Amino acid sequence: MSNQHIKTWIAVILAAAVALPAGAQAGEKKIVHLELKGPLQEAPPDPMAMFSSSKALNTKGLLDRLKKMRRDNDVEAVFITFERVRMGLAQLQELRHAIDQLKAADKEVYIHMDSCYSSGLYWLASSASRLAVVPTGDVWVTGLYGEQLYVKTLLGFMGIEADVIHIGDYKSAGEIVTRTEPSEAAAEMHNWLFDDLYRQMLEQIAESRSMKVARAEEIIDNGPYTAESAKKAGLIDEVAYRKDFVDSIKARHGDIPFDKEYGESGMPEFDMSNPFTMFQELFGKIMQAPSVSSTPSIALIYVVGTITVGDGGAGGPFASMNHGASTPLRKALYEAAFDDNVKAVVLRVDSGGGSAVASEIIWHATKEVASRKPFIVSMGNVAGSGGYYVACAADTIFAEPGTITGSIGVVGAKFVTKGLWDWMGVNWHPIQRGRNADIMATDEKWSDEHRAKIRTWMEDIYGVFKSRVQEKRGDKLAKPLEELAGGRVYTGAQALELGLIDKLGGLHDALEYASLEANLGEDYDVTILPKPKTIFDMLFENFGALANAQSHPALPNTALQAALPVLRSLEPLKAEALLRMLQQVELFQKEKVLTVMPYEIVIR
Repeated sequence: MSNQHIKTWIAVILAAAVALPAGAQAGEKKIVHLELKGPLQEAPPDPMAMFSSSKALNTKGLLDRLKKMRRDNDVEAVFITFERVRMGLAQLQELRHAIDQLKAADKEVYIHMDSCYSSGLYWLASSASRLAVVPTGDVWVTGLYGEQLYVKTLLGFMGIEADVIHIGDYKSAGEIVTRTEPSEAAAEMHNWLFDDLYRQMLEQIAESRSMKVARAEEIIDNGPYTAESAKKAGLIDEVAYRKDFVDSIKARHGDIPFDKEYGESGMPEFDMSNPFTMFQELFGKIMQAPSVSSTPSIALIYVVGTITVGDGGAGGPFASMNHGASTPLRKALYEAAFDDNVKAVVLRVDSGGGSAVASEIIWHATKEVASRKPFIVSMGNVAGSGGYYVACAADTIFAEPGTITGSIGVVGAKFVTKGLWDWMGVNWHPIQRGRNADIMATDEKWSDEHRAKIRTWMEDIYGVFKSRVQEKRGDKLAKPLEELAGGRVYTGAQALELGLIDKLGGLHDALEYASLEANLGEDYDVTILPKPKTIFDMLFENFGALANAQSHPALPNTALQAALPVLRSLEPLKAEALLRMLQQVELFQKEKVLTVMPYEIVIR
């Protein structure tokens, strides 16, 4: 690192330390102002995020702050505002539950919005004690809308054709690359998912706004609304500018301070009169490794994103997009299993699956944990296919009603690239020894003989997957496993009825349940594994990568490279779905057989 780089980092750190706001003092009555901005992430926060101008949201961190507010007698109320917030349906329901708990603790929850730009945002905001929108704001409550991604035509433009084999009529992941619309089985599955998700939306909005479900459906079918018409319909309580709404809150609670920093982890405090002491404390505290605690702990391990084999460090252009690499997860699970200070383990899964091999490796490590101490799974927005595979050895599985799960099945593919090479004017001449040496050759689709061999191999893998589920959950299933498998996908509410999960609830529910199972009471730590890197690690290991970071991963052609910034601006959810699909295509080339969700769908 150059001297100039070091000076730059010192300046950034010093500026961050000096600029810290004071906020309300401990022991003083306060109203917490919670600003929710940007995407709500599942993975542990990046240590470098403390230097960012925007505060990244993390599910556990947000829930911890809300729990602290609920238990703090000095917190009289909570004021929530939104700015481009994005979260999955399960996260939305988990946050709704936390708001309901605040209200049950006699703490009013006020929400103000400049504009309610989606039904999902309203689904969350409707849980407020009092909800307001600015006079010119819109309330876009129009229902549940989703779009499924298909890229067969895109591959065709590049001269690429996919050849896919799926085990199970509902295991439709391969349709993304072989069709331009869903098959009959896939469409049937989409409909049962949306029927249940829409039911949940209607029932929860109706409950929050004290109206009948039929009335909630009628209101939604007549949307969208202006702020004034939304108030008349009973969707909101007040039409008011932010300042006027805040003044009305003060009028109810007295002129007590609003605390915008409540519960946030900040920089350490320093004696600013002595710069040498300040720098010593600053670098000593933010760069040291976490101290080892003797307090009994629950290990919290995340499986987020595509599940891949290896350490995730050399997984191609899309490897950095996920936290599902098998090697660090296996090590973390074994560390938790054999650490006497760890009394229970919670696996937080937010993954649509990936490599069948990696899923088996992680599953085997979870078996070791489950044989030694309580092992609980908390499912996030998605825990399907490989995401369900790694969860099925748990003693108890939690999911939100809106969690997407199941998809017990496998899919395999190869991509015929001859058209692309022909377009480029490149010819390849094959040389072969061995009858099946060309089984994965990319110049033509599988022959009938090769297709039969691949299918037999995949059926064996599918059989192993089903045996893993049957071993732990066989007695809990409401139907024979084959009737639940075959790639079928369910909501968390449906999965509970079918015995695929055990309880409805979120991450905090899973942690509290684990503490009960381990007889810990409330005196325990939560230890995230693998242990997060220190800022020192991040600075000196990844500085070169940070300095040369691209705005997006490498993409397979220049048209996509040019289009991605526009897509991310206009259609961020679709852009992310496209990147996940490309990651899946790359994974097919490495793994050949995947345990992945049957589609990439964007729900609004």
